[in-house]
Amino acid sequence: SLTDLRDNYCQILRDKFKKYPSLESVHQMDITDPDFDTKHADKFGTYDSIYALNIVEHVKDDSLAIANCKKLLKPGGNLVILVPAYQKLYNGFDKELEHYRRYTQKSLDKLFNINELEIIHRQYYNFVGIFGWWFSGNILKKKTIPEGQMKLYNSLVPIIKLIDKIVLNKAGLSVITVGTKK
Repeated sequence: SLTDLRDNYCQILRDKFKKYPSLESVHQMDITDPDFDTKHADKFGTYDSIYALNIVEHVKDDSLAIANCKKLLKPGGNLVILVPAYQKLYNGFDKELEHYRRYTQKSLDKLFNINELEIIHRQYYNFVGIFGWWFSGNILKKKTIPEGQMKLYNSLVPIIKLIDKIVLNKAGLSVITVGTKK
């Protein structure tokens, strides 16, 4: 199943992934909806894994978002969260992307622990990206990522992965945490 907050984007997902027979459904879901329990009770305890990639930084109540994701998981199911790292890097890019915050491993650990998810993996990702994000957003005061910069990044992904291994994923532009529902 795939979900999105926006109904029009759900239609884009349906169109893009309709050729995959393993896709069961695409539906609209707001993981911080006050009526979440009523609207989505039929989905509680049904998912093996949930991937929230660059989602949680967009919601005001991130703990509620994680709590609601946990409700959707089967016992033993995994929640995978990827979010931007380091509040000190917050700049015009983040504002333009409507981010409320950036995270550290410690701040994500706290959210997972509050919601009683057992952390089974965590790491930073994209060490090299820190410098481009900081320079473009803080020095050049850009509000959007220049197209050329994204093309350069995409061409350098193999080198970036190697550098991440060298620095042992101890720092990066993003932080990834995986937790299991007990």
